[in-house]
Amino acid sequence: MGPVGPVDEWALLRGVLPDSVCTSDTTILLRHVVDGEFLSALRTAEVAEIFSSASICTHFEIDRRLRSCIESYLSNPEHNALFKQKVVFLAGIACLQLFVQCNWTGPAVHLDPGEILPATLLANSRETLSAVVLSALAVDGESVYGLADNPLLLLLAREMLVHCQYQLPLCRTVAWWALRCVNVHQQLLEERSSHFYSVAKSCIDLVTSDEFLQTCDELRHLYVQFSLEAASTWLFYYNYKKAKEYIDLAQKLSALDIKLAGALGKRTHFQQSNVAQLVLNVQRNDGSLPLSGLSPAPTAPDDLPKDILLSDRDLLSHVKLADPGEAHVPDLCAEELAVVLGKCTDLQKSNPSYNLTDEEILAFVTFLLSQPKFWSIQVSALLQRSRLEKGSGRKVERALGQIQAEELVRRELERHESPTLYCLLGDVVEEPEYYDRAWELSGGHSARAQRSKGLLLLRKKQYAQCVECFDKALSINPMQLVVWYSLGCAHLATEDYEGAARAFQRFVSLEPNNAEAWTNLSTAYIRLQKKDKAFRTLQEAIKCNYETWQIWENFLVVSMDLGEFAEAIYAYHRLFDLRSKYKDVEVLGILVRAVVDGLSDRKGQPVTTLRGKLQELFGRVTSSISDAEIWKLYAQLYGSGFSDDADSNEKALQFLVQSHRCYLQKNAWHNNPEYFRNVAESAIHLARVYIACSKTKSDRKEASHLLSSARLSLKGLMAKAKQEHVDMVTGVVREDLAEVMETMDSLLTEVTELENCTP
Repeated sequence: MGPVGPVDEWALLRGVLPDSVCTSDTTILLRHVVDGEFLSALRTAEVAEIFSSASICTHFEIDRRLRSCIESYLSNPEHNALFKQKVVFLAGIACLQLFVQCNWTGPAVHLDPGEILPATLLANSRETLSAVVLSALAVDGESVYGLADNPLLLLLAREMLVHCQYQLPLCRTVAWWALRCVNVHQQLLEERSSHFYSVAKSCIDLVTSDEFLQTCDELRHLYVQFSLEAASTWLFYYNYKKAKEYIDLAQKLSALDIKLAGALGKRTHFQQSNVAQLVLNVQRNDGSLPLSGLSPAPTAPDDLPKDILLSDRDLLSHVKLADPGEAHVPDLCAEELAVVLGKCTDLQKSNPSYNLTDEEILAFVTFLLSQPKFWSIQVSALLQRSRLEKGSGRKVERALGQIQAEELVRRELERHESPTLYCLLGDVVEEPEYYDRAWELSGGHSARAQRSKGLLLLRKKQYAQCVECFDKALSINPMQLVVWYSLGCAHLATEDYEGAARAFQRFVSLEPNNAEAWTNLSTAYIRLQKKDKAFRTLQEAIKCNYETWQIWENFLVVSMDLGEFAEAIYAYHRLFDLRSKYKDVEVLGILVRAVVDGLSDRKGQPVTTLRGKLQELFGRVTSSISDAEIWKLYAQLYGSGFSDDADSNEKALQFLVQSHRCYLQKNAWHNNPEYFRNVAESAIHLARVYIACSKTKSDRKEASHLLSSARLSLKGLMAKAKQEHVDMVTGVVREDLAEVMETMDSLLTEVTELENCTP
């Protein structure tokens, strides 16, 4: 059998061999793998020889025995190293590809384990092989999906490509295939695995360091593909920064200019005029991807999923541009379209869910659907568009959780006990004892058991007990998002704010786009008197959700506490956007005092510089809300009528008049002594401003008008006071109103004298 050369390895990644490689010395094993005849590849004598040294083993050690066979084969001096490494390498690829075929792409394959493994390896485990293999595939306390078809193939692929990866140094692309194997294995787990995260990171680093892949122009298509595969891996593990780096690298390698732009067009059948539409422009720059036999051929049109047209009497299926040339659509190859899809995914994952974000994503999707060439890209684009059209639906629960098939689970348990089945039974009947049994059966390694028990106890508000379960689950697998979040909630409920802060901090490090988690983290920091951290976390929460008024209100309060007055003013504006009648007189009062008294903000800057912005805010608030205290505060911003600027005094007077009118609009204000006192104090202040403003008037008619207004206001109040708050027999005023009555009487006398002095 001839060796498999480096060129063949690169071609294997595409599943097609160039004509230059298809020579007479190409191995049968290689040909089977390239042609997709994976089962035939595994039936070859070369693959059978890998396990020929196997001795009888118990089913508890099947994974270790498989690894021992592979290592023994690789160390056998009978064949040269390159030959043996390539056989193991190709066998691992065949196992992985066949497993994917059995469980994702089809067609189904009937596999007898005896066709691959010798009887010595299966002697004591043939009847329970599937359960044994599933147990061996468990990672970080997480069981794999129990209905996976032919899991033995994945176990073999893992042992050859991942665990024996460093024993195949002559196989240049083994790290790439190991990454693929890890990603497939991860898809069978309920939670993300920290172990697989580490392995994937190592594989990505190894492939990225391959100088030949980086520098060979003929392999640029493959380098683009790898960059996108790496980005997809990083996205899955919530490392959005790394994902963006690799997506940007893929775009750079493909020499594409991708940008959103505006273009005039129509969206409905009956639209008369063109309006601005968001479109995606994609252009090739110098150094674009060359033609290559390593780039896949387009899917046959009949095999592509259909893009169903809208059957709507108003909406067009696609935006009709006034000038179709404005949306430049070059004829892109598979890698280039995949880069566009990667940019779309990055946009979606790294931005909160807003209407604008949805429109931007739709522009990407529309572009991709305009070039229906490749099955996987077409499916991804159609699926993304369906999600956008459906709206932000909640994730669908697992089928078994919906059906709650207790009888079915118990029937399966009678046949075979497993931690997963006991966990499912616990989910259905909501009894913690079944999770305890799953934990016991797993030997204390089932993160699923502790996670599910903790969530059940959390729903039952048994917070101390659920914290213990969550801690155990996270000690086994620290990448469980739902557990970190639930642990934080449990700590908040028990007022353990340090624990809550740790849990939510870990959660947002994994999933930085969750507004609720950032808000809960800020709550913990506030309770811990760590206002600086609370301020920063609320800023992150706002980035994730710009539309929730409760987050903005928390941000407003924390900003005020820290002296971030500019941010507080902005937050108040935003609250007014979201709730047109929003009112917080206390906050407005603090802002006014800070400006009027010349306080400094958190950075030591004088708050007086914010006077204009605060006046703008008050103008907006008072246009919708009429409140006596707010009008009075508004007047204070203009000196309360006693400033050195005549225009400011005029404005203050107007605002005080509005404030006084608001007081008078309260029901039965004249009967209630407390309300009456407020009205009287307002009238006294207003009268003094009337007097002050009258003295600055050169026009005596204007001055007389101001004094007349003051006199009428005071006389009306004095009359009400005599009706409601003066003893009709003794003529004595209520003691708590005597002072304001005396002040009003004095001011009335002063106003009358000034009027008499006015010609």
